[in-house]
Amino acid sequence: MSLSTHLRVFARAWGDENRRWAKARQRVEPGFLAAALEVVETPPSPIGRAIRWTIIAGAVGALVWSCWAKVDTVAIAEGRLVPTSARPPRNGPRPRGCRPPAPTPCARPSRSASSRP
Repeated sequence: MSLSTHLRVFARAWGDENRRWAKARQRVEPGFLAAALEVVETPPSPIGRAIRWTIIAGAVGALVWSCWAKVDTVAIAEGRLVPTSARPPRNGPRPRGCRPPAPTPCARPSRSASSRP
């Protein structure tokens, strides 16, 4: 026998085997099997795979982003920012908006008896 005959016989046998398995799978309804066999015979849902790959892609994306991204530091505080180049000399005039130094404490003037009601 020649090689082509062997290949033809093999292809026919392979096709017969595939058809036999397809018929066997079609005859058995997974809903009527025992619980363990139903789990084995029922194909898995593609939603689980989609969720898994979404989580993996998100984790890989976060890892790549953390390697290349730069995060700015932001500080929030009350007050005014005055650059050193704009700061006046210690004894010179004050820029607009600055408060004068607090006055020294002094005694309050007493009220006279005539000013009382």
